[in-house]
Amino acid sequence: MNVHRIGDIENGNFYTIFSSENVEYVNPVEYFGTVFKRQSIELDRDSLMNNALRPLLESLSALLAERDWRRLHDEIIATPFPEQLITLLESPSKKEQVQLLKDASIKPEELMAFVFKAWTDFGFSFSRYRAEHIPRGVDKNDMPKVIEVKIDGVDKIGETALSDGKLKQVIEHRHVVVATFLDRKETWHCFFLTYKSLRGKENWKDGQPHYHYISDKFSIPREKILSELMSRDYSLGSLPHVNIIAY
Repeated sequence: MNVHRIGDIENGNFYTIFSSENVEYVNPVEYFGTVFKRQSIELDRDSLMNNALRPLLESLSALLAERDWRRLHDEIIATPFPEQLITLLESPSKKEQVQLLKDASIKPEELMAFVFKAWTDFGFSFSRYRAEHIPRGVDKNDMPKVIEVKIDGVDKIGETALSDGKLKQVIEHRHVVVATFLDRKETWHCFFLTYKSLRGKENWKDGQPHYHYISDKFSIPREKILSELMSRDYSLGSLPHVNIIAY
């Protein structure tokens, strides 16, 4: 995970931005534990920027991050999730998988619990990929370092010739895909979303946020699926949807 502090750090007027590289075939429990603790420590470091006791308090911060992760880990593994997801892991056919996911709904915290269970009990590793494409006709070099769209306007850091209205349009119309893969040898499952599907901007159940699902049983190579998802305009045909609730 990368940490970027952008702005006037000296006076405390800055953004702390966390970014992750794509991650492949890892233990999700260890991965999310590492990410959680790193974010916690870095955010504490921001608040201690000008504190004379910073070295001592940073040591304490690491201990607190470990404690908080253990608590969160216990909450995650205790979270119930739809039972058909376990059946889905071992399902032998596309037809059965599609049927299992018919009218399925899941909360983000339930998906996390499922990812952990798939690793600890069934040996499925975790991979996550993210792709982002800004609208055609916009040069990436013209974008400022940070853009935050607010109700009353746009905050930005860095030089740009683009108007606030154009920057808002870029953020709202960028194409972003986040894909989660669970792999065990030749068997794999993929849940992915787009920012449009998350915002209810896709033509599905009057704007219902949702994941898309595909697996090895759909007879498309994993490499082909990933290549499509990372492209600007993926084409995978009609896929099962899983409603995202309580988002």
